[in-house]
Amino acid sequence: MSAEITRAIVGHGGVCPLIEICRTGDSVSQAASACTLKNIAGVPEV
Repeated sequence: MSAEITRAIVGHGGVCPLIEICRTGDSVSQAASACTLKNIAGVPEV
């Protein structure tokens, strides 16, 4: 994931919905959301 895409997700409030999917989604959605959050965490400037 590029830093630009990461900034867009964070800037548009995408982190909270991803966390909510991790809590309440089905297993496939949870895995995708967790992977996305992991990728976001890997970008130091956010």
